[in-house]
Amino acid sequence: MIKKQNTSEFFNKNGFAIIKNKFSKEVKDIKLEVIDYLNFFGKKNNLTSGKDKNYDDLVKKIMIPGTRLRTFIYDSAPFLTSIQKLNHHPYIKKFLKEFGYKKPVCVDMSNIRFDMKKKKELKFLRGVHQDIRSIRSKKTVTIWIPITKVDKKHGTVVMYPKTQNFGLLRHVYKPNLLIENKDLPININEMEKNKFVINANPGDIIVFNCFTLHRSEKAKIDKVRSVIQLTYTDISEVDMTDNLFFLNSEFDAFAKKDRSLNSTLK
Repeated sequence: MIKKQNTSEFFNKNGFAIIKNKFSKEVKDIKLEVIDYLNFFGKKNNLTSGKDKNYDDLVKKIMIPGTRLRTFIYDSAPFLTSIQKLNHHPYIKKFLKEFGYKKPVCVDMSNIRFDMKKKKELKFLRGVHQDIRSIRSKKTVTIWIPITKVDKKHGTVVMYPKTQNFGLLRHVYKPNLLIENKDLPININEMEKNKFVINANPGDIIVFNCFTLHRSEKAKIDKVRSVIQLTYTDISEVDMTDNLFFLNSEFDAFAKKDRSLNSTLK
């Protein structure tokens, strides 16, 4: 593999890239605002004193599975100013142009994840998949920005290099969207031999082609893993005939009718 993981050559060859230490200040601002936000609603719902400073403890107290408060936090936290600022950050457009995206545009709103090492939380981890809900054109990427440490110990994402060229693959719900081993273009054992485990610090940027196969890596320690995620596409690459721009709206039909994902393109 190429030594420099932040180059356009590495990205176009492997389907992902890692840009180190570009959003350190932005991530610090996000973490402070999220702590303040969680404290406010924690106190309002009698879950905290409203003065907690420990990010891990605060998230665990507030983000209780199955509660309306948890759903509310997930749905409303993306509106926070510090997170909103990333939606159209000029640096994202700059490096995507360097990677060969002529007209990169943000096609969704930044969102934040809170992953915890609890048995009930494991269902939210994903097996091998593509980011099919995000795809708008053949050149669509997920921007993944850790606000906590991510690695094999803390939990992370595993990339399978050079898998972005296999096109759209069939997904099923088990219980989240994933690709069954029989539908993978490469034997899963071979894929695991060549996997790339993302090791990144708060403020690093991981960018990957939405067609690149990847999966979640379960944490080995009891620490909250948080990342910001958003999607960009090269709007100049939109092709009405391939239906990718409309895939998201068609996807609901696929889910309800239990059709193969590829059937939405026929």
